[in-house]
Amino acid sequence: MNTRNGRIEYCNGDVDIIPYGATTIKARPGIKAIVMPDSITKIEHDAFKDCVTLELVEFSSKLIDIGNRAFQNCYALKELTFPDTVRNIGDSSFSNCRELKKVNFSQGVESIGCDAFKNCGNLESIDLPCSLKVIHMYAFSSCSKLSHISFIGNVSLATDAFLGTEYYNNSDN
Repeated sequence: MNTRNGRIEYCNGDVDIIPYGATTIKARPGIKAIVMPDSITKIEHDAFKDCVTLELVEFSSKLIDIGNRAFQNCYALKELTFPDTVRNIGDSSFSNCRELKKVNFSQGVESIGCDAFKNCGNLESIDLPCSLKVIHMYAFSSCSKLSHISFIGNVSLATDAFLGTEYYNNSDN
């Protein structure tokens, strides 16, 4: 049984321990990194919205849902790796994460919400899992450098999910 504790690191060097068993997380301003305890299964709406200094997120190995706007405007995030347990990525959950360059989707992801990665201007390439069932409207819109997208399977793709990307501009949409 994995009972990993979590932690939140701040720009000023402070560290908060998040004990295994915690079901919610609340961060103070100035958050730099978060390692979630394995007891976290859902990230609530707006949980880390506007944490502009957040650079690193290590998700719980039991995470299932990422709420709407959970990491919106986290400008300093550079890379994300979702565990296989993640099923739903909420609306605008990572929108405006302008330094985000790489997203590693797990084989469990089934739904990517509206505007989920909108305005992630440095995102260049994504490989979507075969478990993916739906990509909602504008999910990757205005990711201006996004030129490579690969997905296998039967995905319900909303109109303009990739609007304003190199991929969209160079295809027959």
